[in-house]
Amino acid sequence: MDKQTLAKKLANWLINDFRRVLKKHGMKAEESPLTPEALAEFIHFIDRTNLAKPVAKEVFERMVVSGKTVTRVLAEIIVERHAEAT
Repeated sequence: MDKQTLAKKLANWLINDFRRVLKKHGMKAEESPLTPEALAEFIHFIDRTNLAKPVAKEVFERMVVSGKTVTRVLAEIIVERHAEAT
């Protein structure tokens, strides 16, 4: 994907989902531990995968609140869902 398209995706996540998550958790932007590097990793990850939008939103929300990386959050979700299934 070209840089312009990636930038548009990034802007959409920030304008829509970042603000939504902050509001939901009563946070200000500066209170989120999400790093620019983790955000870039997330955008590249969703660009390279077929991650369902609801899962992507869940991952993003956890990242915004916790500051964890996309791979760490996905690992946690897999463990949680596996535990629920057993």
